[in-house]
Amino acid sequence: PEGLILFNFGCKELPLGIDSAAKEAATLDILRFLTGKFSFRNSKLIVAINCPKTAMRRLTAPLMPMDQLRARIEVELRNYFSFSVDDAVFDLEMGGKINDGEHKKYRLIVATSSEKTLEKHFSLLSKAGLSADAFVPASYGLEKLFVNLYNKEEAICLLDIGASATELVIFKGKEMVFSRKIPVGGDDFTKALSRELATENGRIQISGQEAETIKRECGLPLAEDSKIIDGKVSSFQVLSMLRPVAEQLVSEIVRCFDYYREELGDLELGFISLSGGGSYLKGLDVFLKNNLGIEIRAFDPLKGLKIKSGLLNDNDDLKKFLAVAIGAALSEGKGINLLPSEIKEQRKYNFKRNILEIIISLAVLFLLVVYFGLTIRLNNLKKGIAVTQMEMRGVLAVIEDGLTDNLSGKILADEPYWEDVFKELSNVMPDNVYLKELSVENKIMHISIVVVSGSFEDTLSGLINTLSRGLFKDAKIVNSSEQSRE
Repeated sequence: PEGLILFNFGCKELPLGIDSAAKEAATLDILRFLTGKFSFRNSKLIVAINCPKTAMRRLTAPLMPMDQLRARIEVELRNYFSFSVDDAVFDLEMGGKINDGEHKKYRLIVATSSEKTLEKHFSLLSKAGLSADAFVPASYGLEKLFVNLYNKEEAICLLDIGASATELVIFKGKEMVFSRKIPVGGDDFTKALSRELATENGRIQISGQEAETIKRECGLPLAEDSKIIDGKVSSFQVLSMLRPVAEQLVSEIVRCFDYYREELGDLELGFISLSGGGSYLKGLDVFLKNNLGIEIRAFDPLKGLKIKSGLLNDNDDLKKFLAVAIGAALSEGKGINLLPSEIKEQRKYNFKRNILEIIISLAVLFLLVVYFGLTIRLNNLKKGIAVTQMEMRGVLAVIEDGLTDNLSGKILADEPYWEDVFKELSNVMPDNVYLKELSVENKIMHISIVVVSGSFEDTLSGLINTLSRGLFKDAKIVNSSEQSRE
């Protein structure tokens, strides 16, 4: 899909001919190797599950609440798969709605796997320090990959040949319409070669490792080929040992096609795509084409993906191993997930708790930002208030001085300049006159004097004239009494 880039991948093979305990130890070593090679931080880990009891079916079901639908699927699970589901874990993915006459139905995918298989994978991951976000069937990964790469109306069959089984999936356009697990895989070809043989040089025993080497170098030889392989076995002997397994694979494919036609109608396949490690068997594509009469193509799981520069240098053949892994990654852990229910509930709880912690952290951070912002603003306001108070004190001082001056002016507005008054009086007052009383009323100064000697009229007349020429304007006699000589 546009925009997706393959940054890195790792591919390690398990040793051949080892028991289950050694296989588990080797798998753990590979997981630890991959853990050291890649960083899984901030990444989802999607694990593709494949065992004889891991399978997927497409069904239709009546429209009903999800809890009722799950309960019904659980009861009818044994009817959908050919193997025992006594210890099965299942999950389902809802598709679109379809109208079947008067009844509305769901399209859905039901996937199942053995609880024992899931626990085994979970234990291995835990020992490697890994925690899976989802367990998905291998066929589910193939579906997610195929629907992202192809968009044709013709029916296409994908055969993913793994070590122990082959996944057969039929698509129409972007929809998976059929899925079956075929109990034939690459290991069956290896086991067919791991046997005691009679040769011109006597009887020989071919080990598992030697059988794997012969299988990869020789594949399915043509009937007319005649050569000695690895100095031990002829190409004719290899063909005679591998042909029964290849014929069994063809027979199982034909059975699947017949079942499809019986259940779903006519099947007109455009071609069959081969993927998986078992598809590397030389001559297998020709054998399948000759026996099935259908075009065989190599499936390219990297079609449409951008590849990091230099990633596939000298490793182009490895891409056939990547189909299931890339498809599982494309699922993003959504939809089908066969993780045990208690693990999924714990993940949901952890997810909700993490979301709550993030929300609380953001809320606290927001409050701290608001607090510090308000604190800074408060300090700025305090500084502004202090400056304003200083300015106000200055203004108040000016106003106070002005008010004082104004009040003094008002108080003294009706009063004469007494210093000038007394100075003027001392200058003009004759020696035979002394000041008895001095007052001001309504801006008029009243002066009472006593003439102690000389002519009363002359003294009084001269004094009035002198006062009028100086500070005292319009001076006049209000009252006089010669008897008292005032």
